[in-house]
Amino acid sequence: MRISKANPLSHKIRRLLEEKMQASAMDINVNVRNGVVQLTGFVDVLSEKILAEKIAAQIPGVRRVENAITIGTEGYITDRHIERELQAKLHSGEHGNLDRISVDVKNGNAVLMGTAINYAQNKQAESLAAGTRGVINVVSNIHIQNEGIYDDATLAGRAVQALSTGDISFQDIDTDIWNGEITLSGWVNTRQEMELAERLVSEVEGIRKVHNRLRTRDQQ
Repeated sequence: MRISKANPLSHKIRRLLEEKMQASAMDINVNVRNGVVQLTGFVDVLSEKILAEKIAAQIPGVRRVENAITIGTEGYITDRHIERELQAKLHSGEHGNLDRISVDVKNGNAVLMGTAINYAQNKQAESLAAGTRGVINVVSNIHIQNEGIYDDATLAGRAVQALSTGDISFQDIDTDIWNGEITLSGWVNTRQEMELAERLVSEVEGIRKVHNRLRTRDQQ
């Protein structure tokens, strides 16, 4: 891993990338200028590229992350091969009931289609696609079951109720819902609470998308 010289942010990002991604961080380069992080280099799968950006973005002092990491492949992987591998993952039963989701791949771009019972299943399918070798981009056209049958006020109440069931400091979390899409903002104590909040609301029936804008208190 190559980093820019004499920049404390670069060193912080490098340490965290190596801690969270281990060997997968070896070919990632980090350059920081005026709080803007540029990530370059190579990873094996899309999920690693996404993870590297998330890790860099969570460091206090980072204003923006420009993710130019390239996804490498070993040998020649056809779209048909990617489709078969991902379809097998979706329908294996090991990752929940995703039998009603299918995929079409063109030039490494995976388009997910079908129906999920909630947004959590949608995210699970996206995660499986991003972790499949040869996929360079994921587009979700998955329809959420019962989407649109609840108004935003009802969904807001359900979201708050879901947050209250978790081991989380939800009092400082704001929920804003528009057309079934919920945005979480405010403060939580840890990154684990941030991820738990997203998971809890993503399982609420009728919510079709979650935007997580939460911040941890060490970012204040």
